[in-house]
Amino acid sequence: MGNRASQPNSDPVSKSFGSMWVLRVKDFLELDHMPKHEDLRKKGLLVKRSPAHFCVFVSHQWLGSSHPDPEFLQLPVLQKALRKLIAGETMATSDLASQFLGDTRRFSQQERKSLSTGYIWMDWFSIPQATFDPFDLKDSAGVTLSTYSELEVGATASALRSPTGTTQDLYVSSIPFYVEVSDVFVALVPRLHHRDTGQLCDLKSYLTRGWCRLEMWCSILSPSEKPFLVVKGSNEVELANLIFMADRPPHEGDFTIESDRPVIFYVMGKALRAKLRTLRQQRAWDLYRFTLARYELLLGLPPRERDLTSFMQDFNFESLESAKSIRGIGPLECAVLSSHVAMIPVLAHAGYDLTRVVHAQINIQTLQEGHSSLAFALELSWRTPEVASQLVKFRANPNVTDTFGLLPLGFCRTPEAVEMLVQHRADVNKSAGPLHLPPLSNCCIRCAPAGVVAKLLEYQAEIDTQKAALRGVGAAQPLAALGVFSSVNPHALEVAQLLLDAKASIDSQCPGRGVFRLLELLSRARIRVAPCAGSRLVRFFTECSATPLGIACYFGGHEYVDFLLQAEADPNIKNNRGNTAFQLAHGENVLKVIDQFETISI
Repeated sequence: MGNRASQPNSDPVSKSFGSMWVLRVKDFLELDHMPKHEDLRKKGLLVKRSPAHFCVFVSHQWLGSSHPDPEFLQLPVLQKALRKLIAGETMATSDLASQFLGDTRRFSQQERKSLSTGYIWMDWFSIPQATFDPFDLKDSAGVTLSTYSELEVGATASALRSPTGTTQDLYVSSIPFYVEVSDVFVALVPRLHHRDTGQLCDLKSYLTRGWCRLEMWCSILSPSEKPFLVVKGSNEVELANLIFMADRPPHEGDFTIESDRPVIFYVMGKALRAKLRTLRQQRAWDLYRFTLARYELLLGLPPRERDLTSFMQDFNFESLESAKSIRGIGPLECAVLSSHVAMIPVLAHAGYDLTRVVHAQINIQTLQEGHSSLAFALELSWRTPEVASQLVKFRANPNVTDTFGLLPLGFCRTPEAVEMLVQHRADVNKSAGPLHLPPLSNCCIRCAPAGVVAKLLEYQAEIDTQKAALRGVGAAQPLAALGVFSSVNPHALEVAQLLLDAKASIDSQCPGRGVFRLLELLSRARIRVAPCAGSRLVRFFTECSATPLGIACYFGGHEYVDFLLQAEADPNIKNNRGNTAFQLAHGENVLKVIDQFETISI
């Protein structure tokens, strides 16, 4: 009953200090309120997870200060979504970002079957809410603060809150284990309001929460791959790509209780070190080096300074000369990603190509193969601006194009970075194949802050892409590019207003030229022959000649859709396939916005 779809070949890497209490999916679906742990224990409904169980780890944002779902609004969304998943009424497929990168995974029939007899872990009913539970401590005898302060890099026991005060602390410290042994990770993010603060809680706000970030990072760092389901509504479930988590460390998230921050530090450190041990044993050097280079940043520690000998040893390089032949994460990328500014001149004088493009053999959803080292510096090491400026100082080409034809300017996270590159003759309007995406549009896709977009506009970045005769994806308006990740972009509306103030055309369509016009026609032919066979990516190419409003409707950014409608975008303009923006709408929240608009318009 509830057997795993696939059995792991090794014991869990992470440690557990408290039993993993889970609730049968069958019983979960019958709940009519959100019961706490003690209530379900008394009823005998909670069981201790066994290796044979198929388990779902549910991560969610609380809707109350002292209760996660005081009005029972969030849980019913998950109940309905699970029922539809089990019945095959909802087809959870990879999001468009994943499909564009070649991942066309679906939630399989076997996973649906296992889910129907599986078990659920959720903090409120899986973790004891009492301060002490003497009957359920696991491997906790003799635990002291020193047991929990085994930090190898730059931390002291005084930086941590002792987890021995309550049973809850032991369970919290076991989160990496709970995530690792689960078979599915669910981010429950329906659009609801916090009862006490009135704050809107959805995917965008979820990504700002420190605890939610921690749980997602535990999934990213887990030794075993698992489906990452984002549940936005009972009919809106997709397998997500976590590339947008690369620059969202848990310690920079928001916390209701500020004293939780050092606990996050400890738990994240455990997950990171377990991952590093596993990667070293597997000799997965690209991912090992990437993770080690990001260690301090992900924990909120200052960049670690290493001399050349320790640098080479820590990142497992035999010599500077032999490491030059590495196509993946080499010494230059390790220096860039770890913000080791002093190492860049050393590598430059040793003859390293500071403009190189990285071809890493990695298996992590937070890093794309084919970007330049300068792009990594601008997007992932922006907190230490000297990293990018040192690269350029030692002749890294500010106009280098990567595998996708993207330029460094499109990866900037600060206005100062834009200014630095332009001063070194970076071209704000250059584009190259295969995507032909200019820096302004790339910044809009990559959720750049408004200050970055404002600086590009100040330097005369072209808004009218059709006037500039751009090809491929670059022919799309920056307003359309903004719609791709508007559902997770905290700057989307501010950036959109900047673009409109700069006279961007709100109803300009993407004409799609060259290979992308061919893709559009081929996709339309495939859909015509097999209407149910096409992936979301194929369907997107059939509709890609839409307006910014149509793109926003298709990608499910409800706030951006509402913004464009308020700015008088025309919903009746048809794309090449004859569909209007509203006919492209995906997601319950977008449909609600459209219903409200049509009601007001009557």
